[in-house]
Amino acid sequence: MLHNCFFRTGIFFKIIFSFVVVAFIQSSAVASEFQLGSLTIKDPWSRATSSHQMSGVVYVKIINSGNHADRLIKVESNRSKKATLHDMILDGDIIKMHSIKNGIEIPANSEVELEPGAKHIMLMGLKTKLDRGQTVGIALHFQHAGLIEIKALVFGAGSRGPKRENIKGGLQGDQRKNAHRNH
Repeated sequence: MLHNCFFRTGIFFKIIFSFVVVAFIQSSAVASEFQLGSLTIKDPWSRATSSHQMSGVVYVKIINSGNHADRLIKVESNRSKKATLHDMILDGDIIKMHSIKNGIEIPANSEVELEPGAKHIMLMGLKTKLDRGQTVGIALHFQHAGLIEIKALVFGAGSRGPKRENIKGGLQGDQRKNAHRNH
């Protein structure tokens, strides 16, 4: 009898519809692209943070299909007090993170990927924690192409990116053993 009431009230269909909408939003956000002239900004993503973390990261692939180089010179986000470009370098046996002062060159007819363990966008002084499933607004300032505002989808804290994560946010196969790496 309770079972019939559940179906009759439409709750079952509302729940199913909600899951379909969430799955569609997450799948479309994972495959997002933004166009600015000859630049394509592809698959921007971030990682969830705890309430105690004061910084976060954003990764993205930038494709320049034009015949002239450009340069990513500045980044901003309303989710943090400051956003900067950073790189990871090996200094002897120690990996160090440092700020990139002159921006990141995007050569003509090539692509540059900001990814874990390499160049990335640092969000310092987070105003709120980044939760999985949310998006983070980022403004990218290019020397020649100008300004574009994008949204980066937030994945789980140990994520290695949208290509390595299924729609539910879980890691696939052997990628679980690499999930502990942060940058």
